[in-house]
Amino acid sequence: MLSLFAFLTLAPSTPPESHQFDFWVGDWKCEGISYDAQGHETKTTATNHIRRILKGNVIEEQFTSATLHGTSHSVYVPGRGWRQTWVDGQGGYIALAGSFADGKMTLETLPGGAVKASRMVFDSITPKSFDWRWEATTDGGKNWRLAWLLHYTRK
Repeated sequence: MLSLFAFLTLAPSTPPESHQFDFWVGDWKCEGISYDAQGHETKTTATNHIRRILKGNVIEEQFTSATLHGTSHSVYVPGRGWRQTWVDGQGGYIALAGSFADGKMTLETLPGGAVKASRMVFDSITPKSFDWRWEATTDGGKNWRLAWLLHYTRK
C-alpha cells in the first residue's frame, strides 16, 4: 500500500497540454477598454507578469493597473482541462475552467448553478502579442457581451 507521503511525492508525467498557456509567460504591457452594463467606456493601461512556478506546473499571474491589483494561478488537470483561480485587492475571487482549441484559450467561470456568467478568451495569439476579452452572458451562453478588452504587447 502506498503511503500518503509517497503518493504526494510521485512525479506525474507532464502532458503536452500543460504547455498550451506558454504563450502567456513573460512580461506584458496591456492597453484596452472596459464597458459597464450601460456601455460606458473606461480606458485601461496595465502590466502583467506571468511566470511558471512550482516545478513549472503552475502559471502565476501578477496583474497591476491603476485601479486593480490581482493574481491568478492556472494549472492543467489531465482529463479536466485548465483550471484558474483569480484573487484581487478588492476582495474579488473567481474560479474558472476551460480549454485551448482553435488557437484560442477560453476559461469560463464556475458558477454554483448551471448558467455560465462570464468567460475570458485569449485569441489573436502571436509570439509578441494577443488579445484578451472578458465577456458576460445573461442567457446561459447563447449570447456574450464584451465587458473588457485588453491588447497585450510583450515588453
